[in-house]
Amino acid sequence: MASKACAVKCDSSPTVTQGKIFSLSGRSMTDRNGTFRGYRGILREITAEYQLSETIAYQATYDSLTGLINRNEFDKRLQESVRRSQRHGTRSALCYLDLDQFKIVNDTVGHLVGDQLLAEVARLLKQCIRPSDDLGRLGGDEFGLILKDTSIEDGSQICERLIQNVRHYRFTWQDRQFNVGITIGMVPILPTTLNPIEVLSRADLACYRSKDLGRGRIYVADANDAELEMRQSQMARIANISQVLEENRFFLVQQPIQALRGTEEQPHAEILLRLYDEEGHVISPGQFIPIAERYGLISLIDRWVVETVVENYNTFFGETHMLVSVNLSGTSLSDDRFIDFVESLIRQAHIDPHYICFEITETVAISHLAQAKVFIRAMKELGVKFALDDFGSGVSSFGYLRSLPVDYLKIDGGLVRNIVHERCDRAIVDLVNQVAHMMNMRTIAEFVEDDKTIEQLKQLNVDYAQGYAIGKITKLEEGLTRHS
Repeated sequence: MASKACAVKCDSSPTVTQGKIFSLSGRSMTDRNGTFRGYRGILREITAEYQLSETIAYQATYDSLTGLINRNEFDKRLQESVRRSQRHGTRSALCYLDLDQFKIVNDTVGHLVGDQLLAEVARLLKQCIRPSDDLGRLGGDEFGLILKDTSIEDGSQICERLIQNVRHYRFTWQDRQFNVGITIGMVPILPTTLNPIEVLSRADLACYRSKDLGRGRIYVADANDAELEMRQSQMARIANISQVLEENRFFLVQQPIQALRGTEEQPHAEILLRLYDEEGHVISPGQFIPIAERYGLISLIDRWVVETVVENYNTFFGETHMLVSVNLSGTSLSDDRFIDFVESLIRQAHIDPHYICFEITETVAISHLAQAKVFIRAMKELGVKFALDDFGSGVSSFGYLRSLPVDYLKIDGGLVRNIVHERCDRAIVDLVNQVAHMMNMRTIAEFVEDDKTIEQLKQLNVDYAQGYAIGKITKLEEGLTRHS
């Protein structure tokens, strides 16, 4: 008779509760009457091999942290949904989910705690969807959701439940509570959908559009969403930052900062960045900076700006001894090599470090608090000044402020622009200004757009003002040193 193999599970002894896996390879045996009597062959334990194959199979399908399907498996199921829609005319929806405020948790209490938060949010999301739906972790704090056989209206209701449940969720660690939210972009999977790459890209863009509108919400993009098409076209034109640098399509502009109290001998200006697209149209930072951050290219931009300003300082500003403020991202703040890069630049350019001021936003400073302290102290030892930008726009905390040795505190323009008519905003600006002065910091009011606002700021003893009432943005380009 032919050889036959089978796997049998049995106990190794009466006292062992956990079974082992065996492989039996042999031939079946019968007696003279043809009655089956069993197998004769070799019995081999394969418990370790079996468990390893099970582990490999699991890891190939599921994310080890959240227990959700992983990116590879999600892509397969998305492909199945697209094919099913093409063949049978079914309608489903694809959702791209991005967790809001996760980076603050990760950076303030550590990645292990951040991992725990991701796992808990994944369980929360899983509870809100139907058994037939596919929820996967795409990477980092981003998730994908396929709502099968669902109309856009029903899918929107499911997404609203997800948003509300995450919004009311409180993550607690060592008596500290963190609030998180979730932003969703949703697109239909239609019989006309070409491929899974296309539909996933559109869902990602829809999620970005949802963030632009204020986060913690859903943006539904239909098949003919003109605004999404325009954003996709813009991203395609400016996503290759390396090519932009090679083609010298970045350029710098400046906006003056004026003293409101007494006579300020040293002029002051903020350096801002602009970009020409391939057709020569000017692109604002609000359009290309988020793309650079998303694709990990923001540090290239930071280095180009700092290098261009330092190497061309004398050409741009001559003998004015201008104090120039340059914005930095959190990525550069966290890069140990960036400190050496700046030190080397300043030494080689032979300029006074007191002429340079780096600006970091309040949100970046808090999200990278430990790195911010190290970087600021290293730069201040050189003589470089520091400004904390957009203070009052988000999670303002005077406790954090006390631990950051900055020279200037820039009061968020959203508060400043309404101080003439809004007593509450005026009171907040007054409080921020007083606390900053107690900490030996000078204050700069942003978005100053008329003379009445200037007078109010003078009454509050704010030190400096910046905005169109002070001076317009002008281009810096003469004598620019090009970098290869």
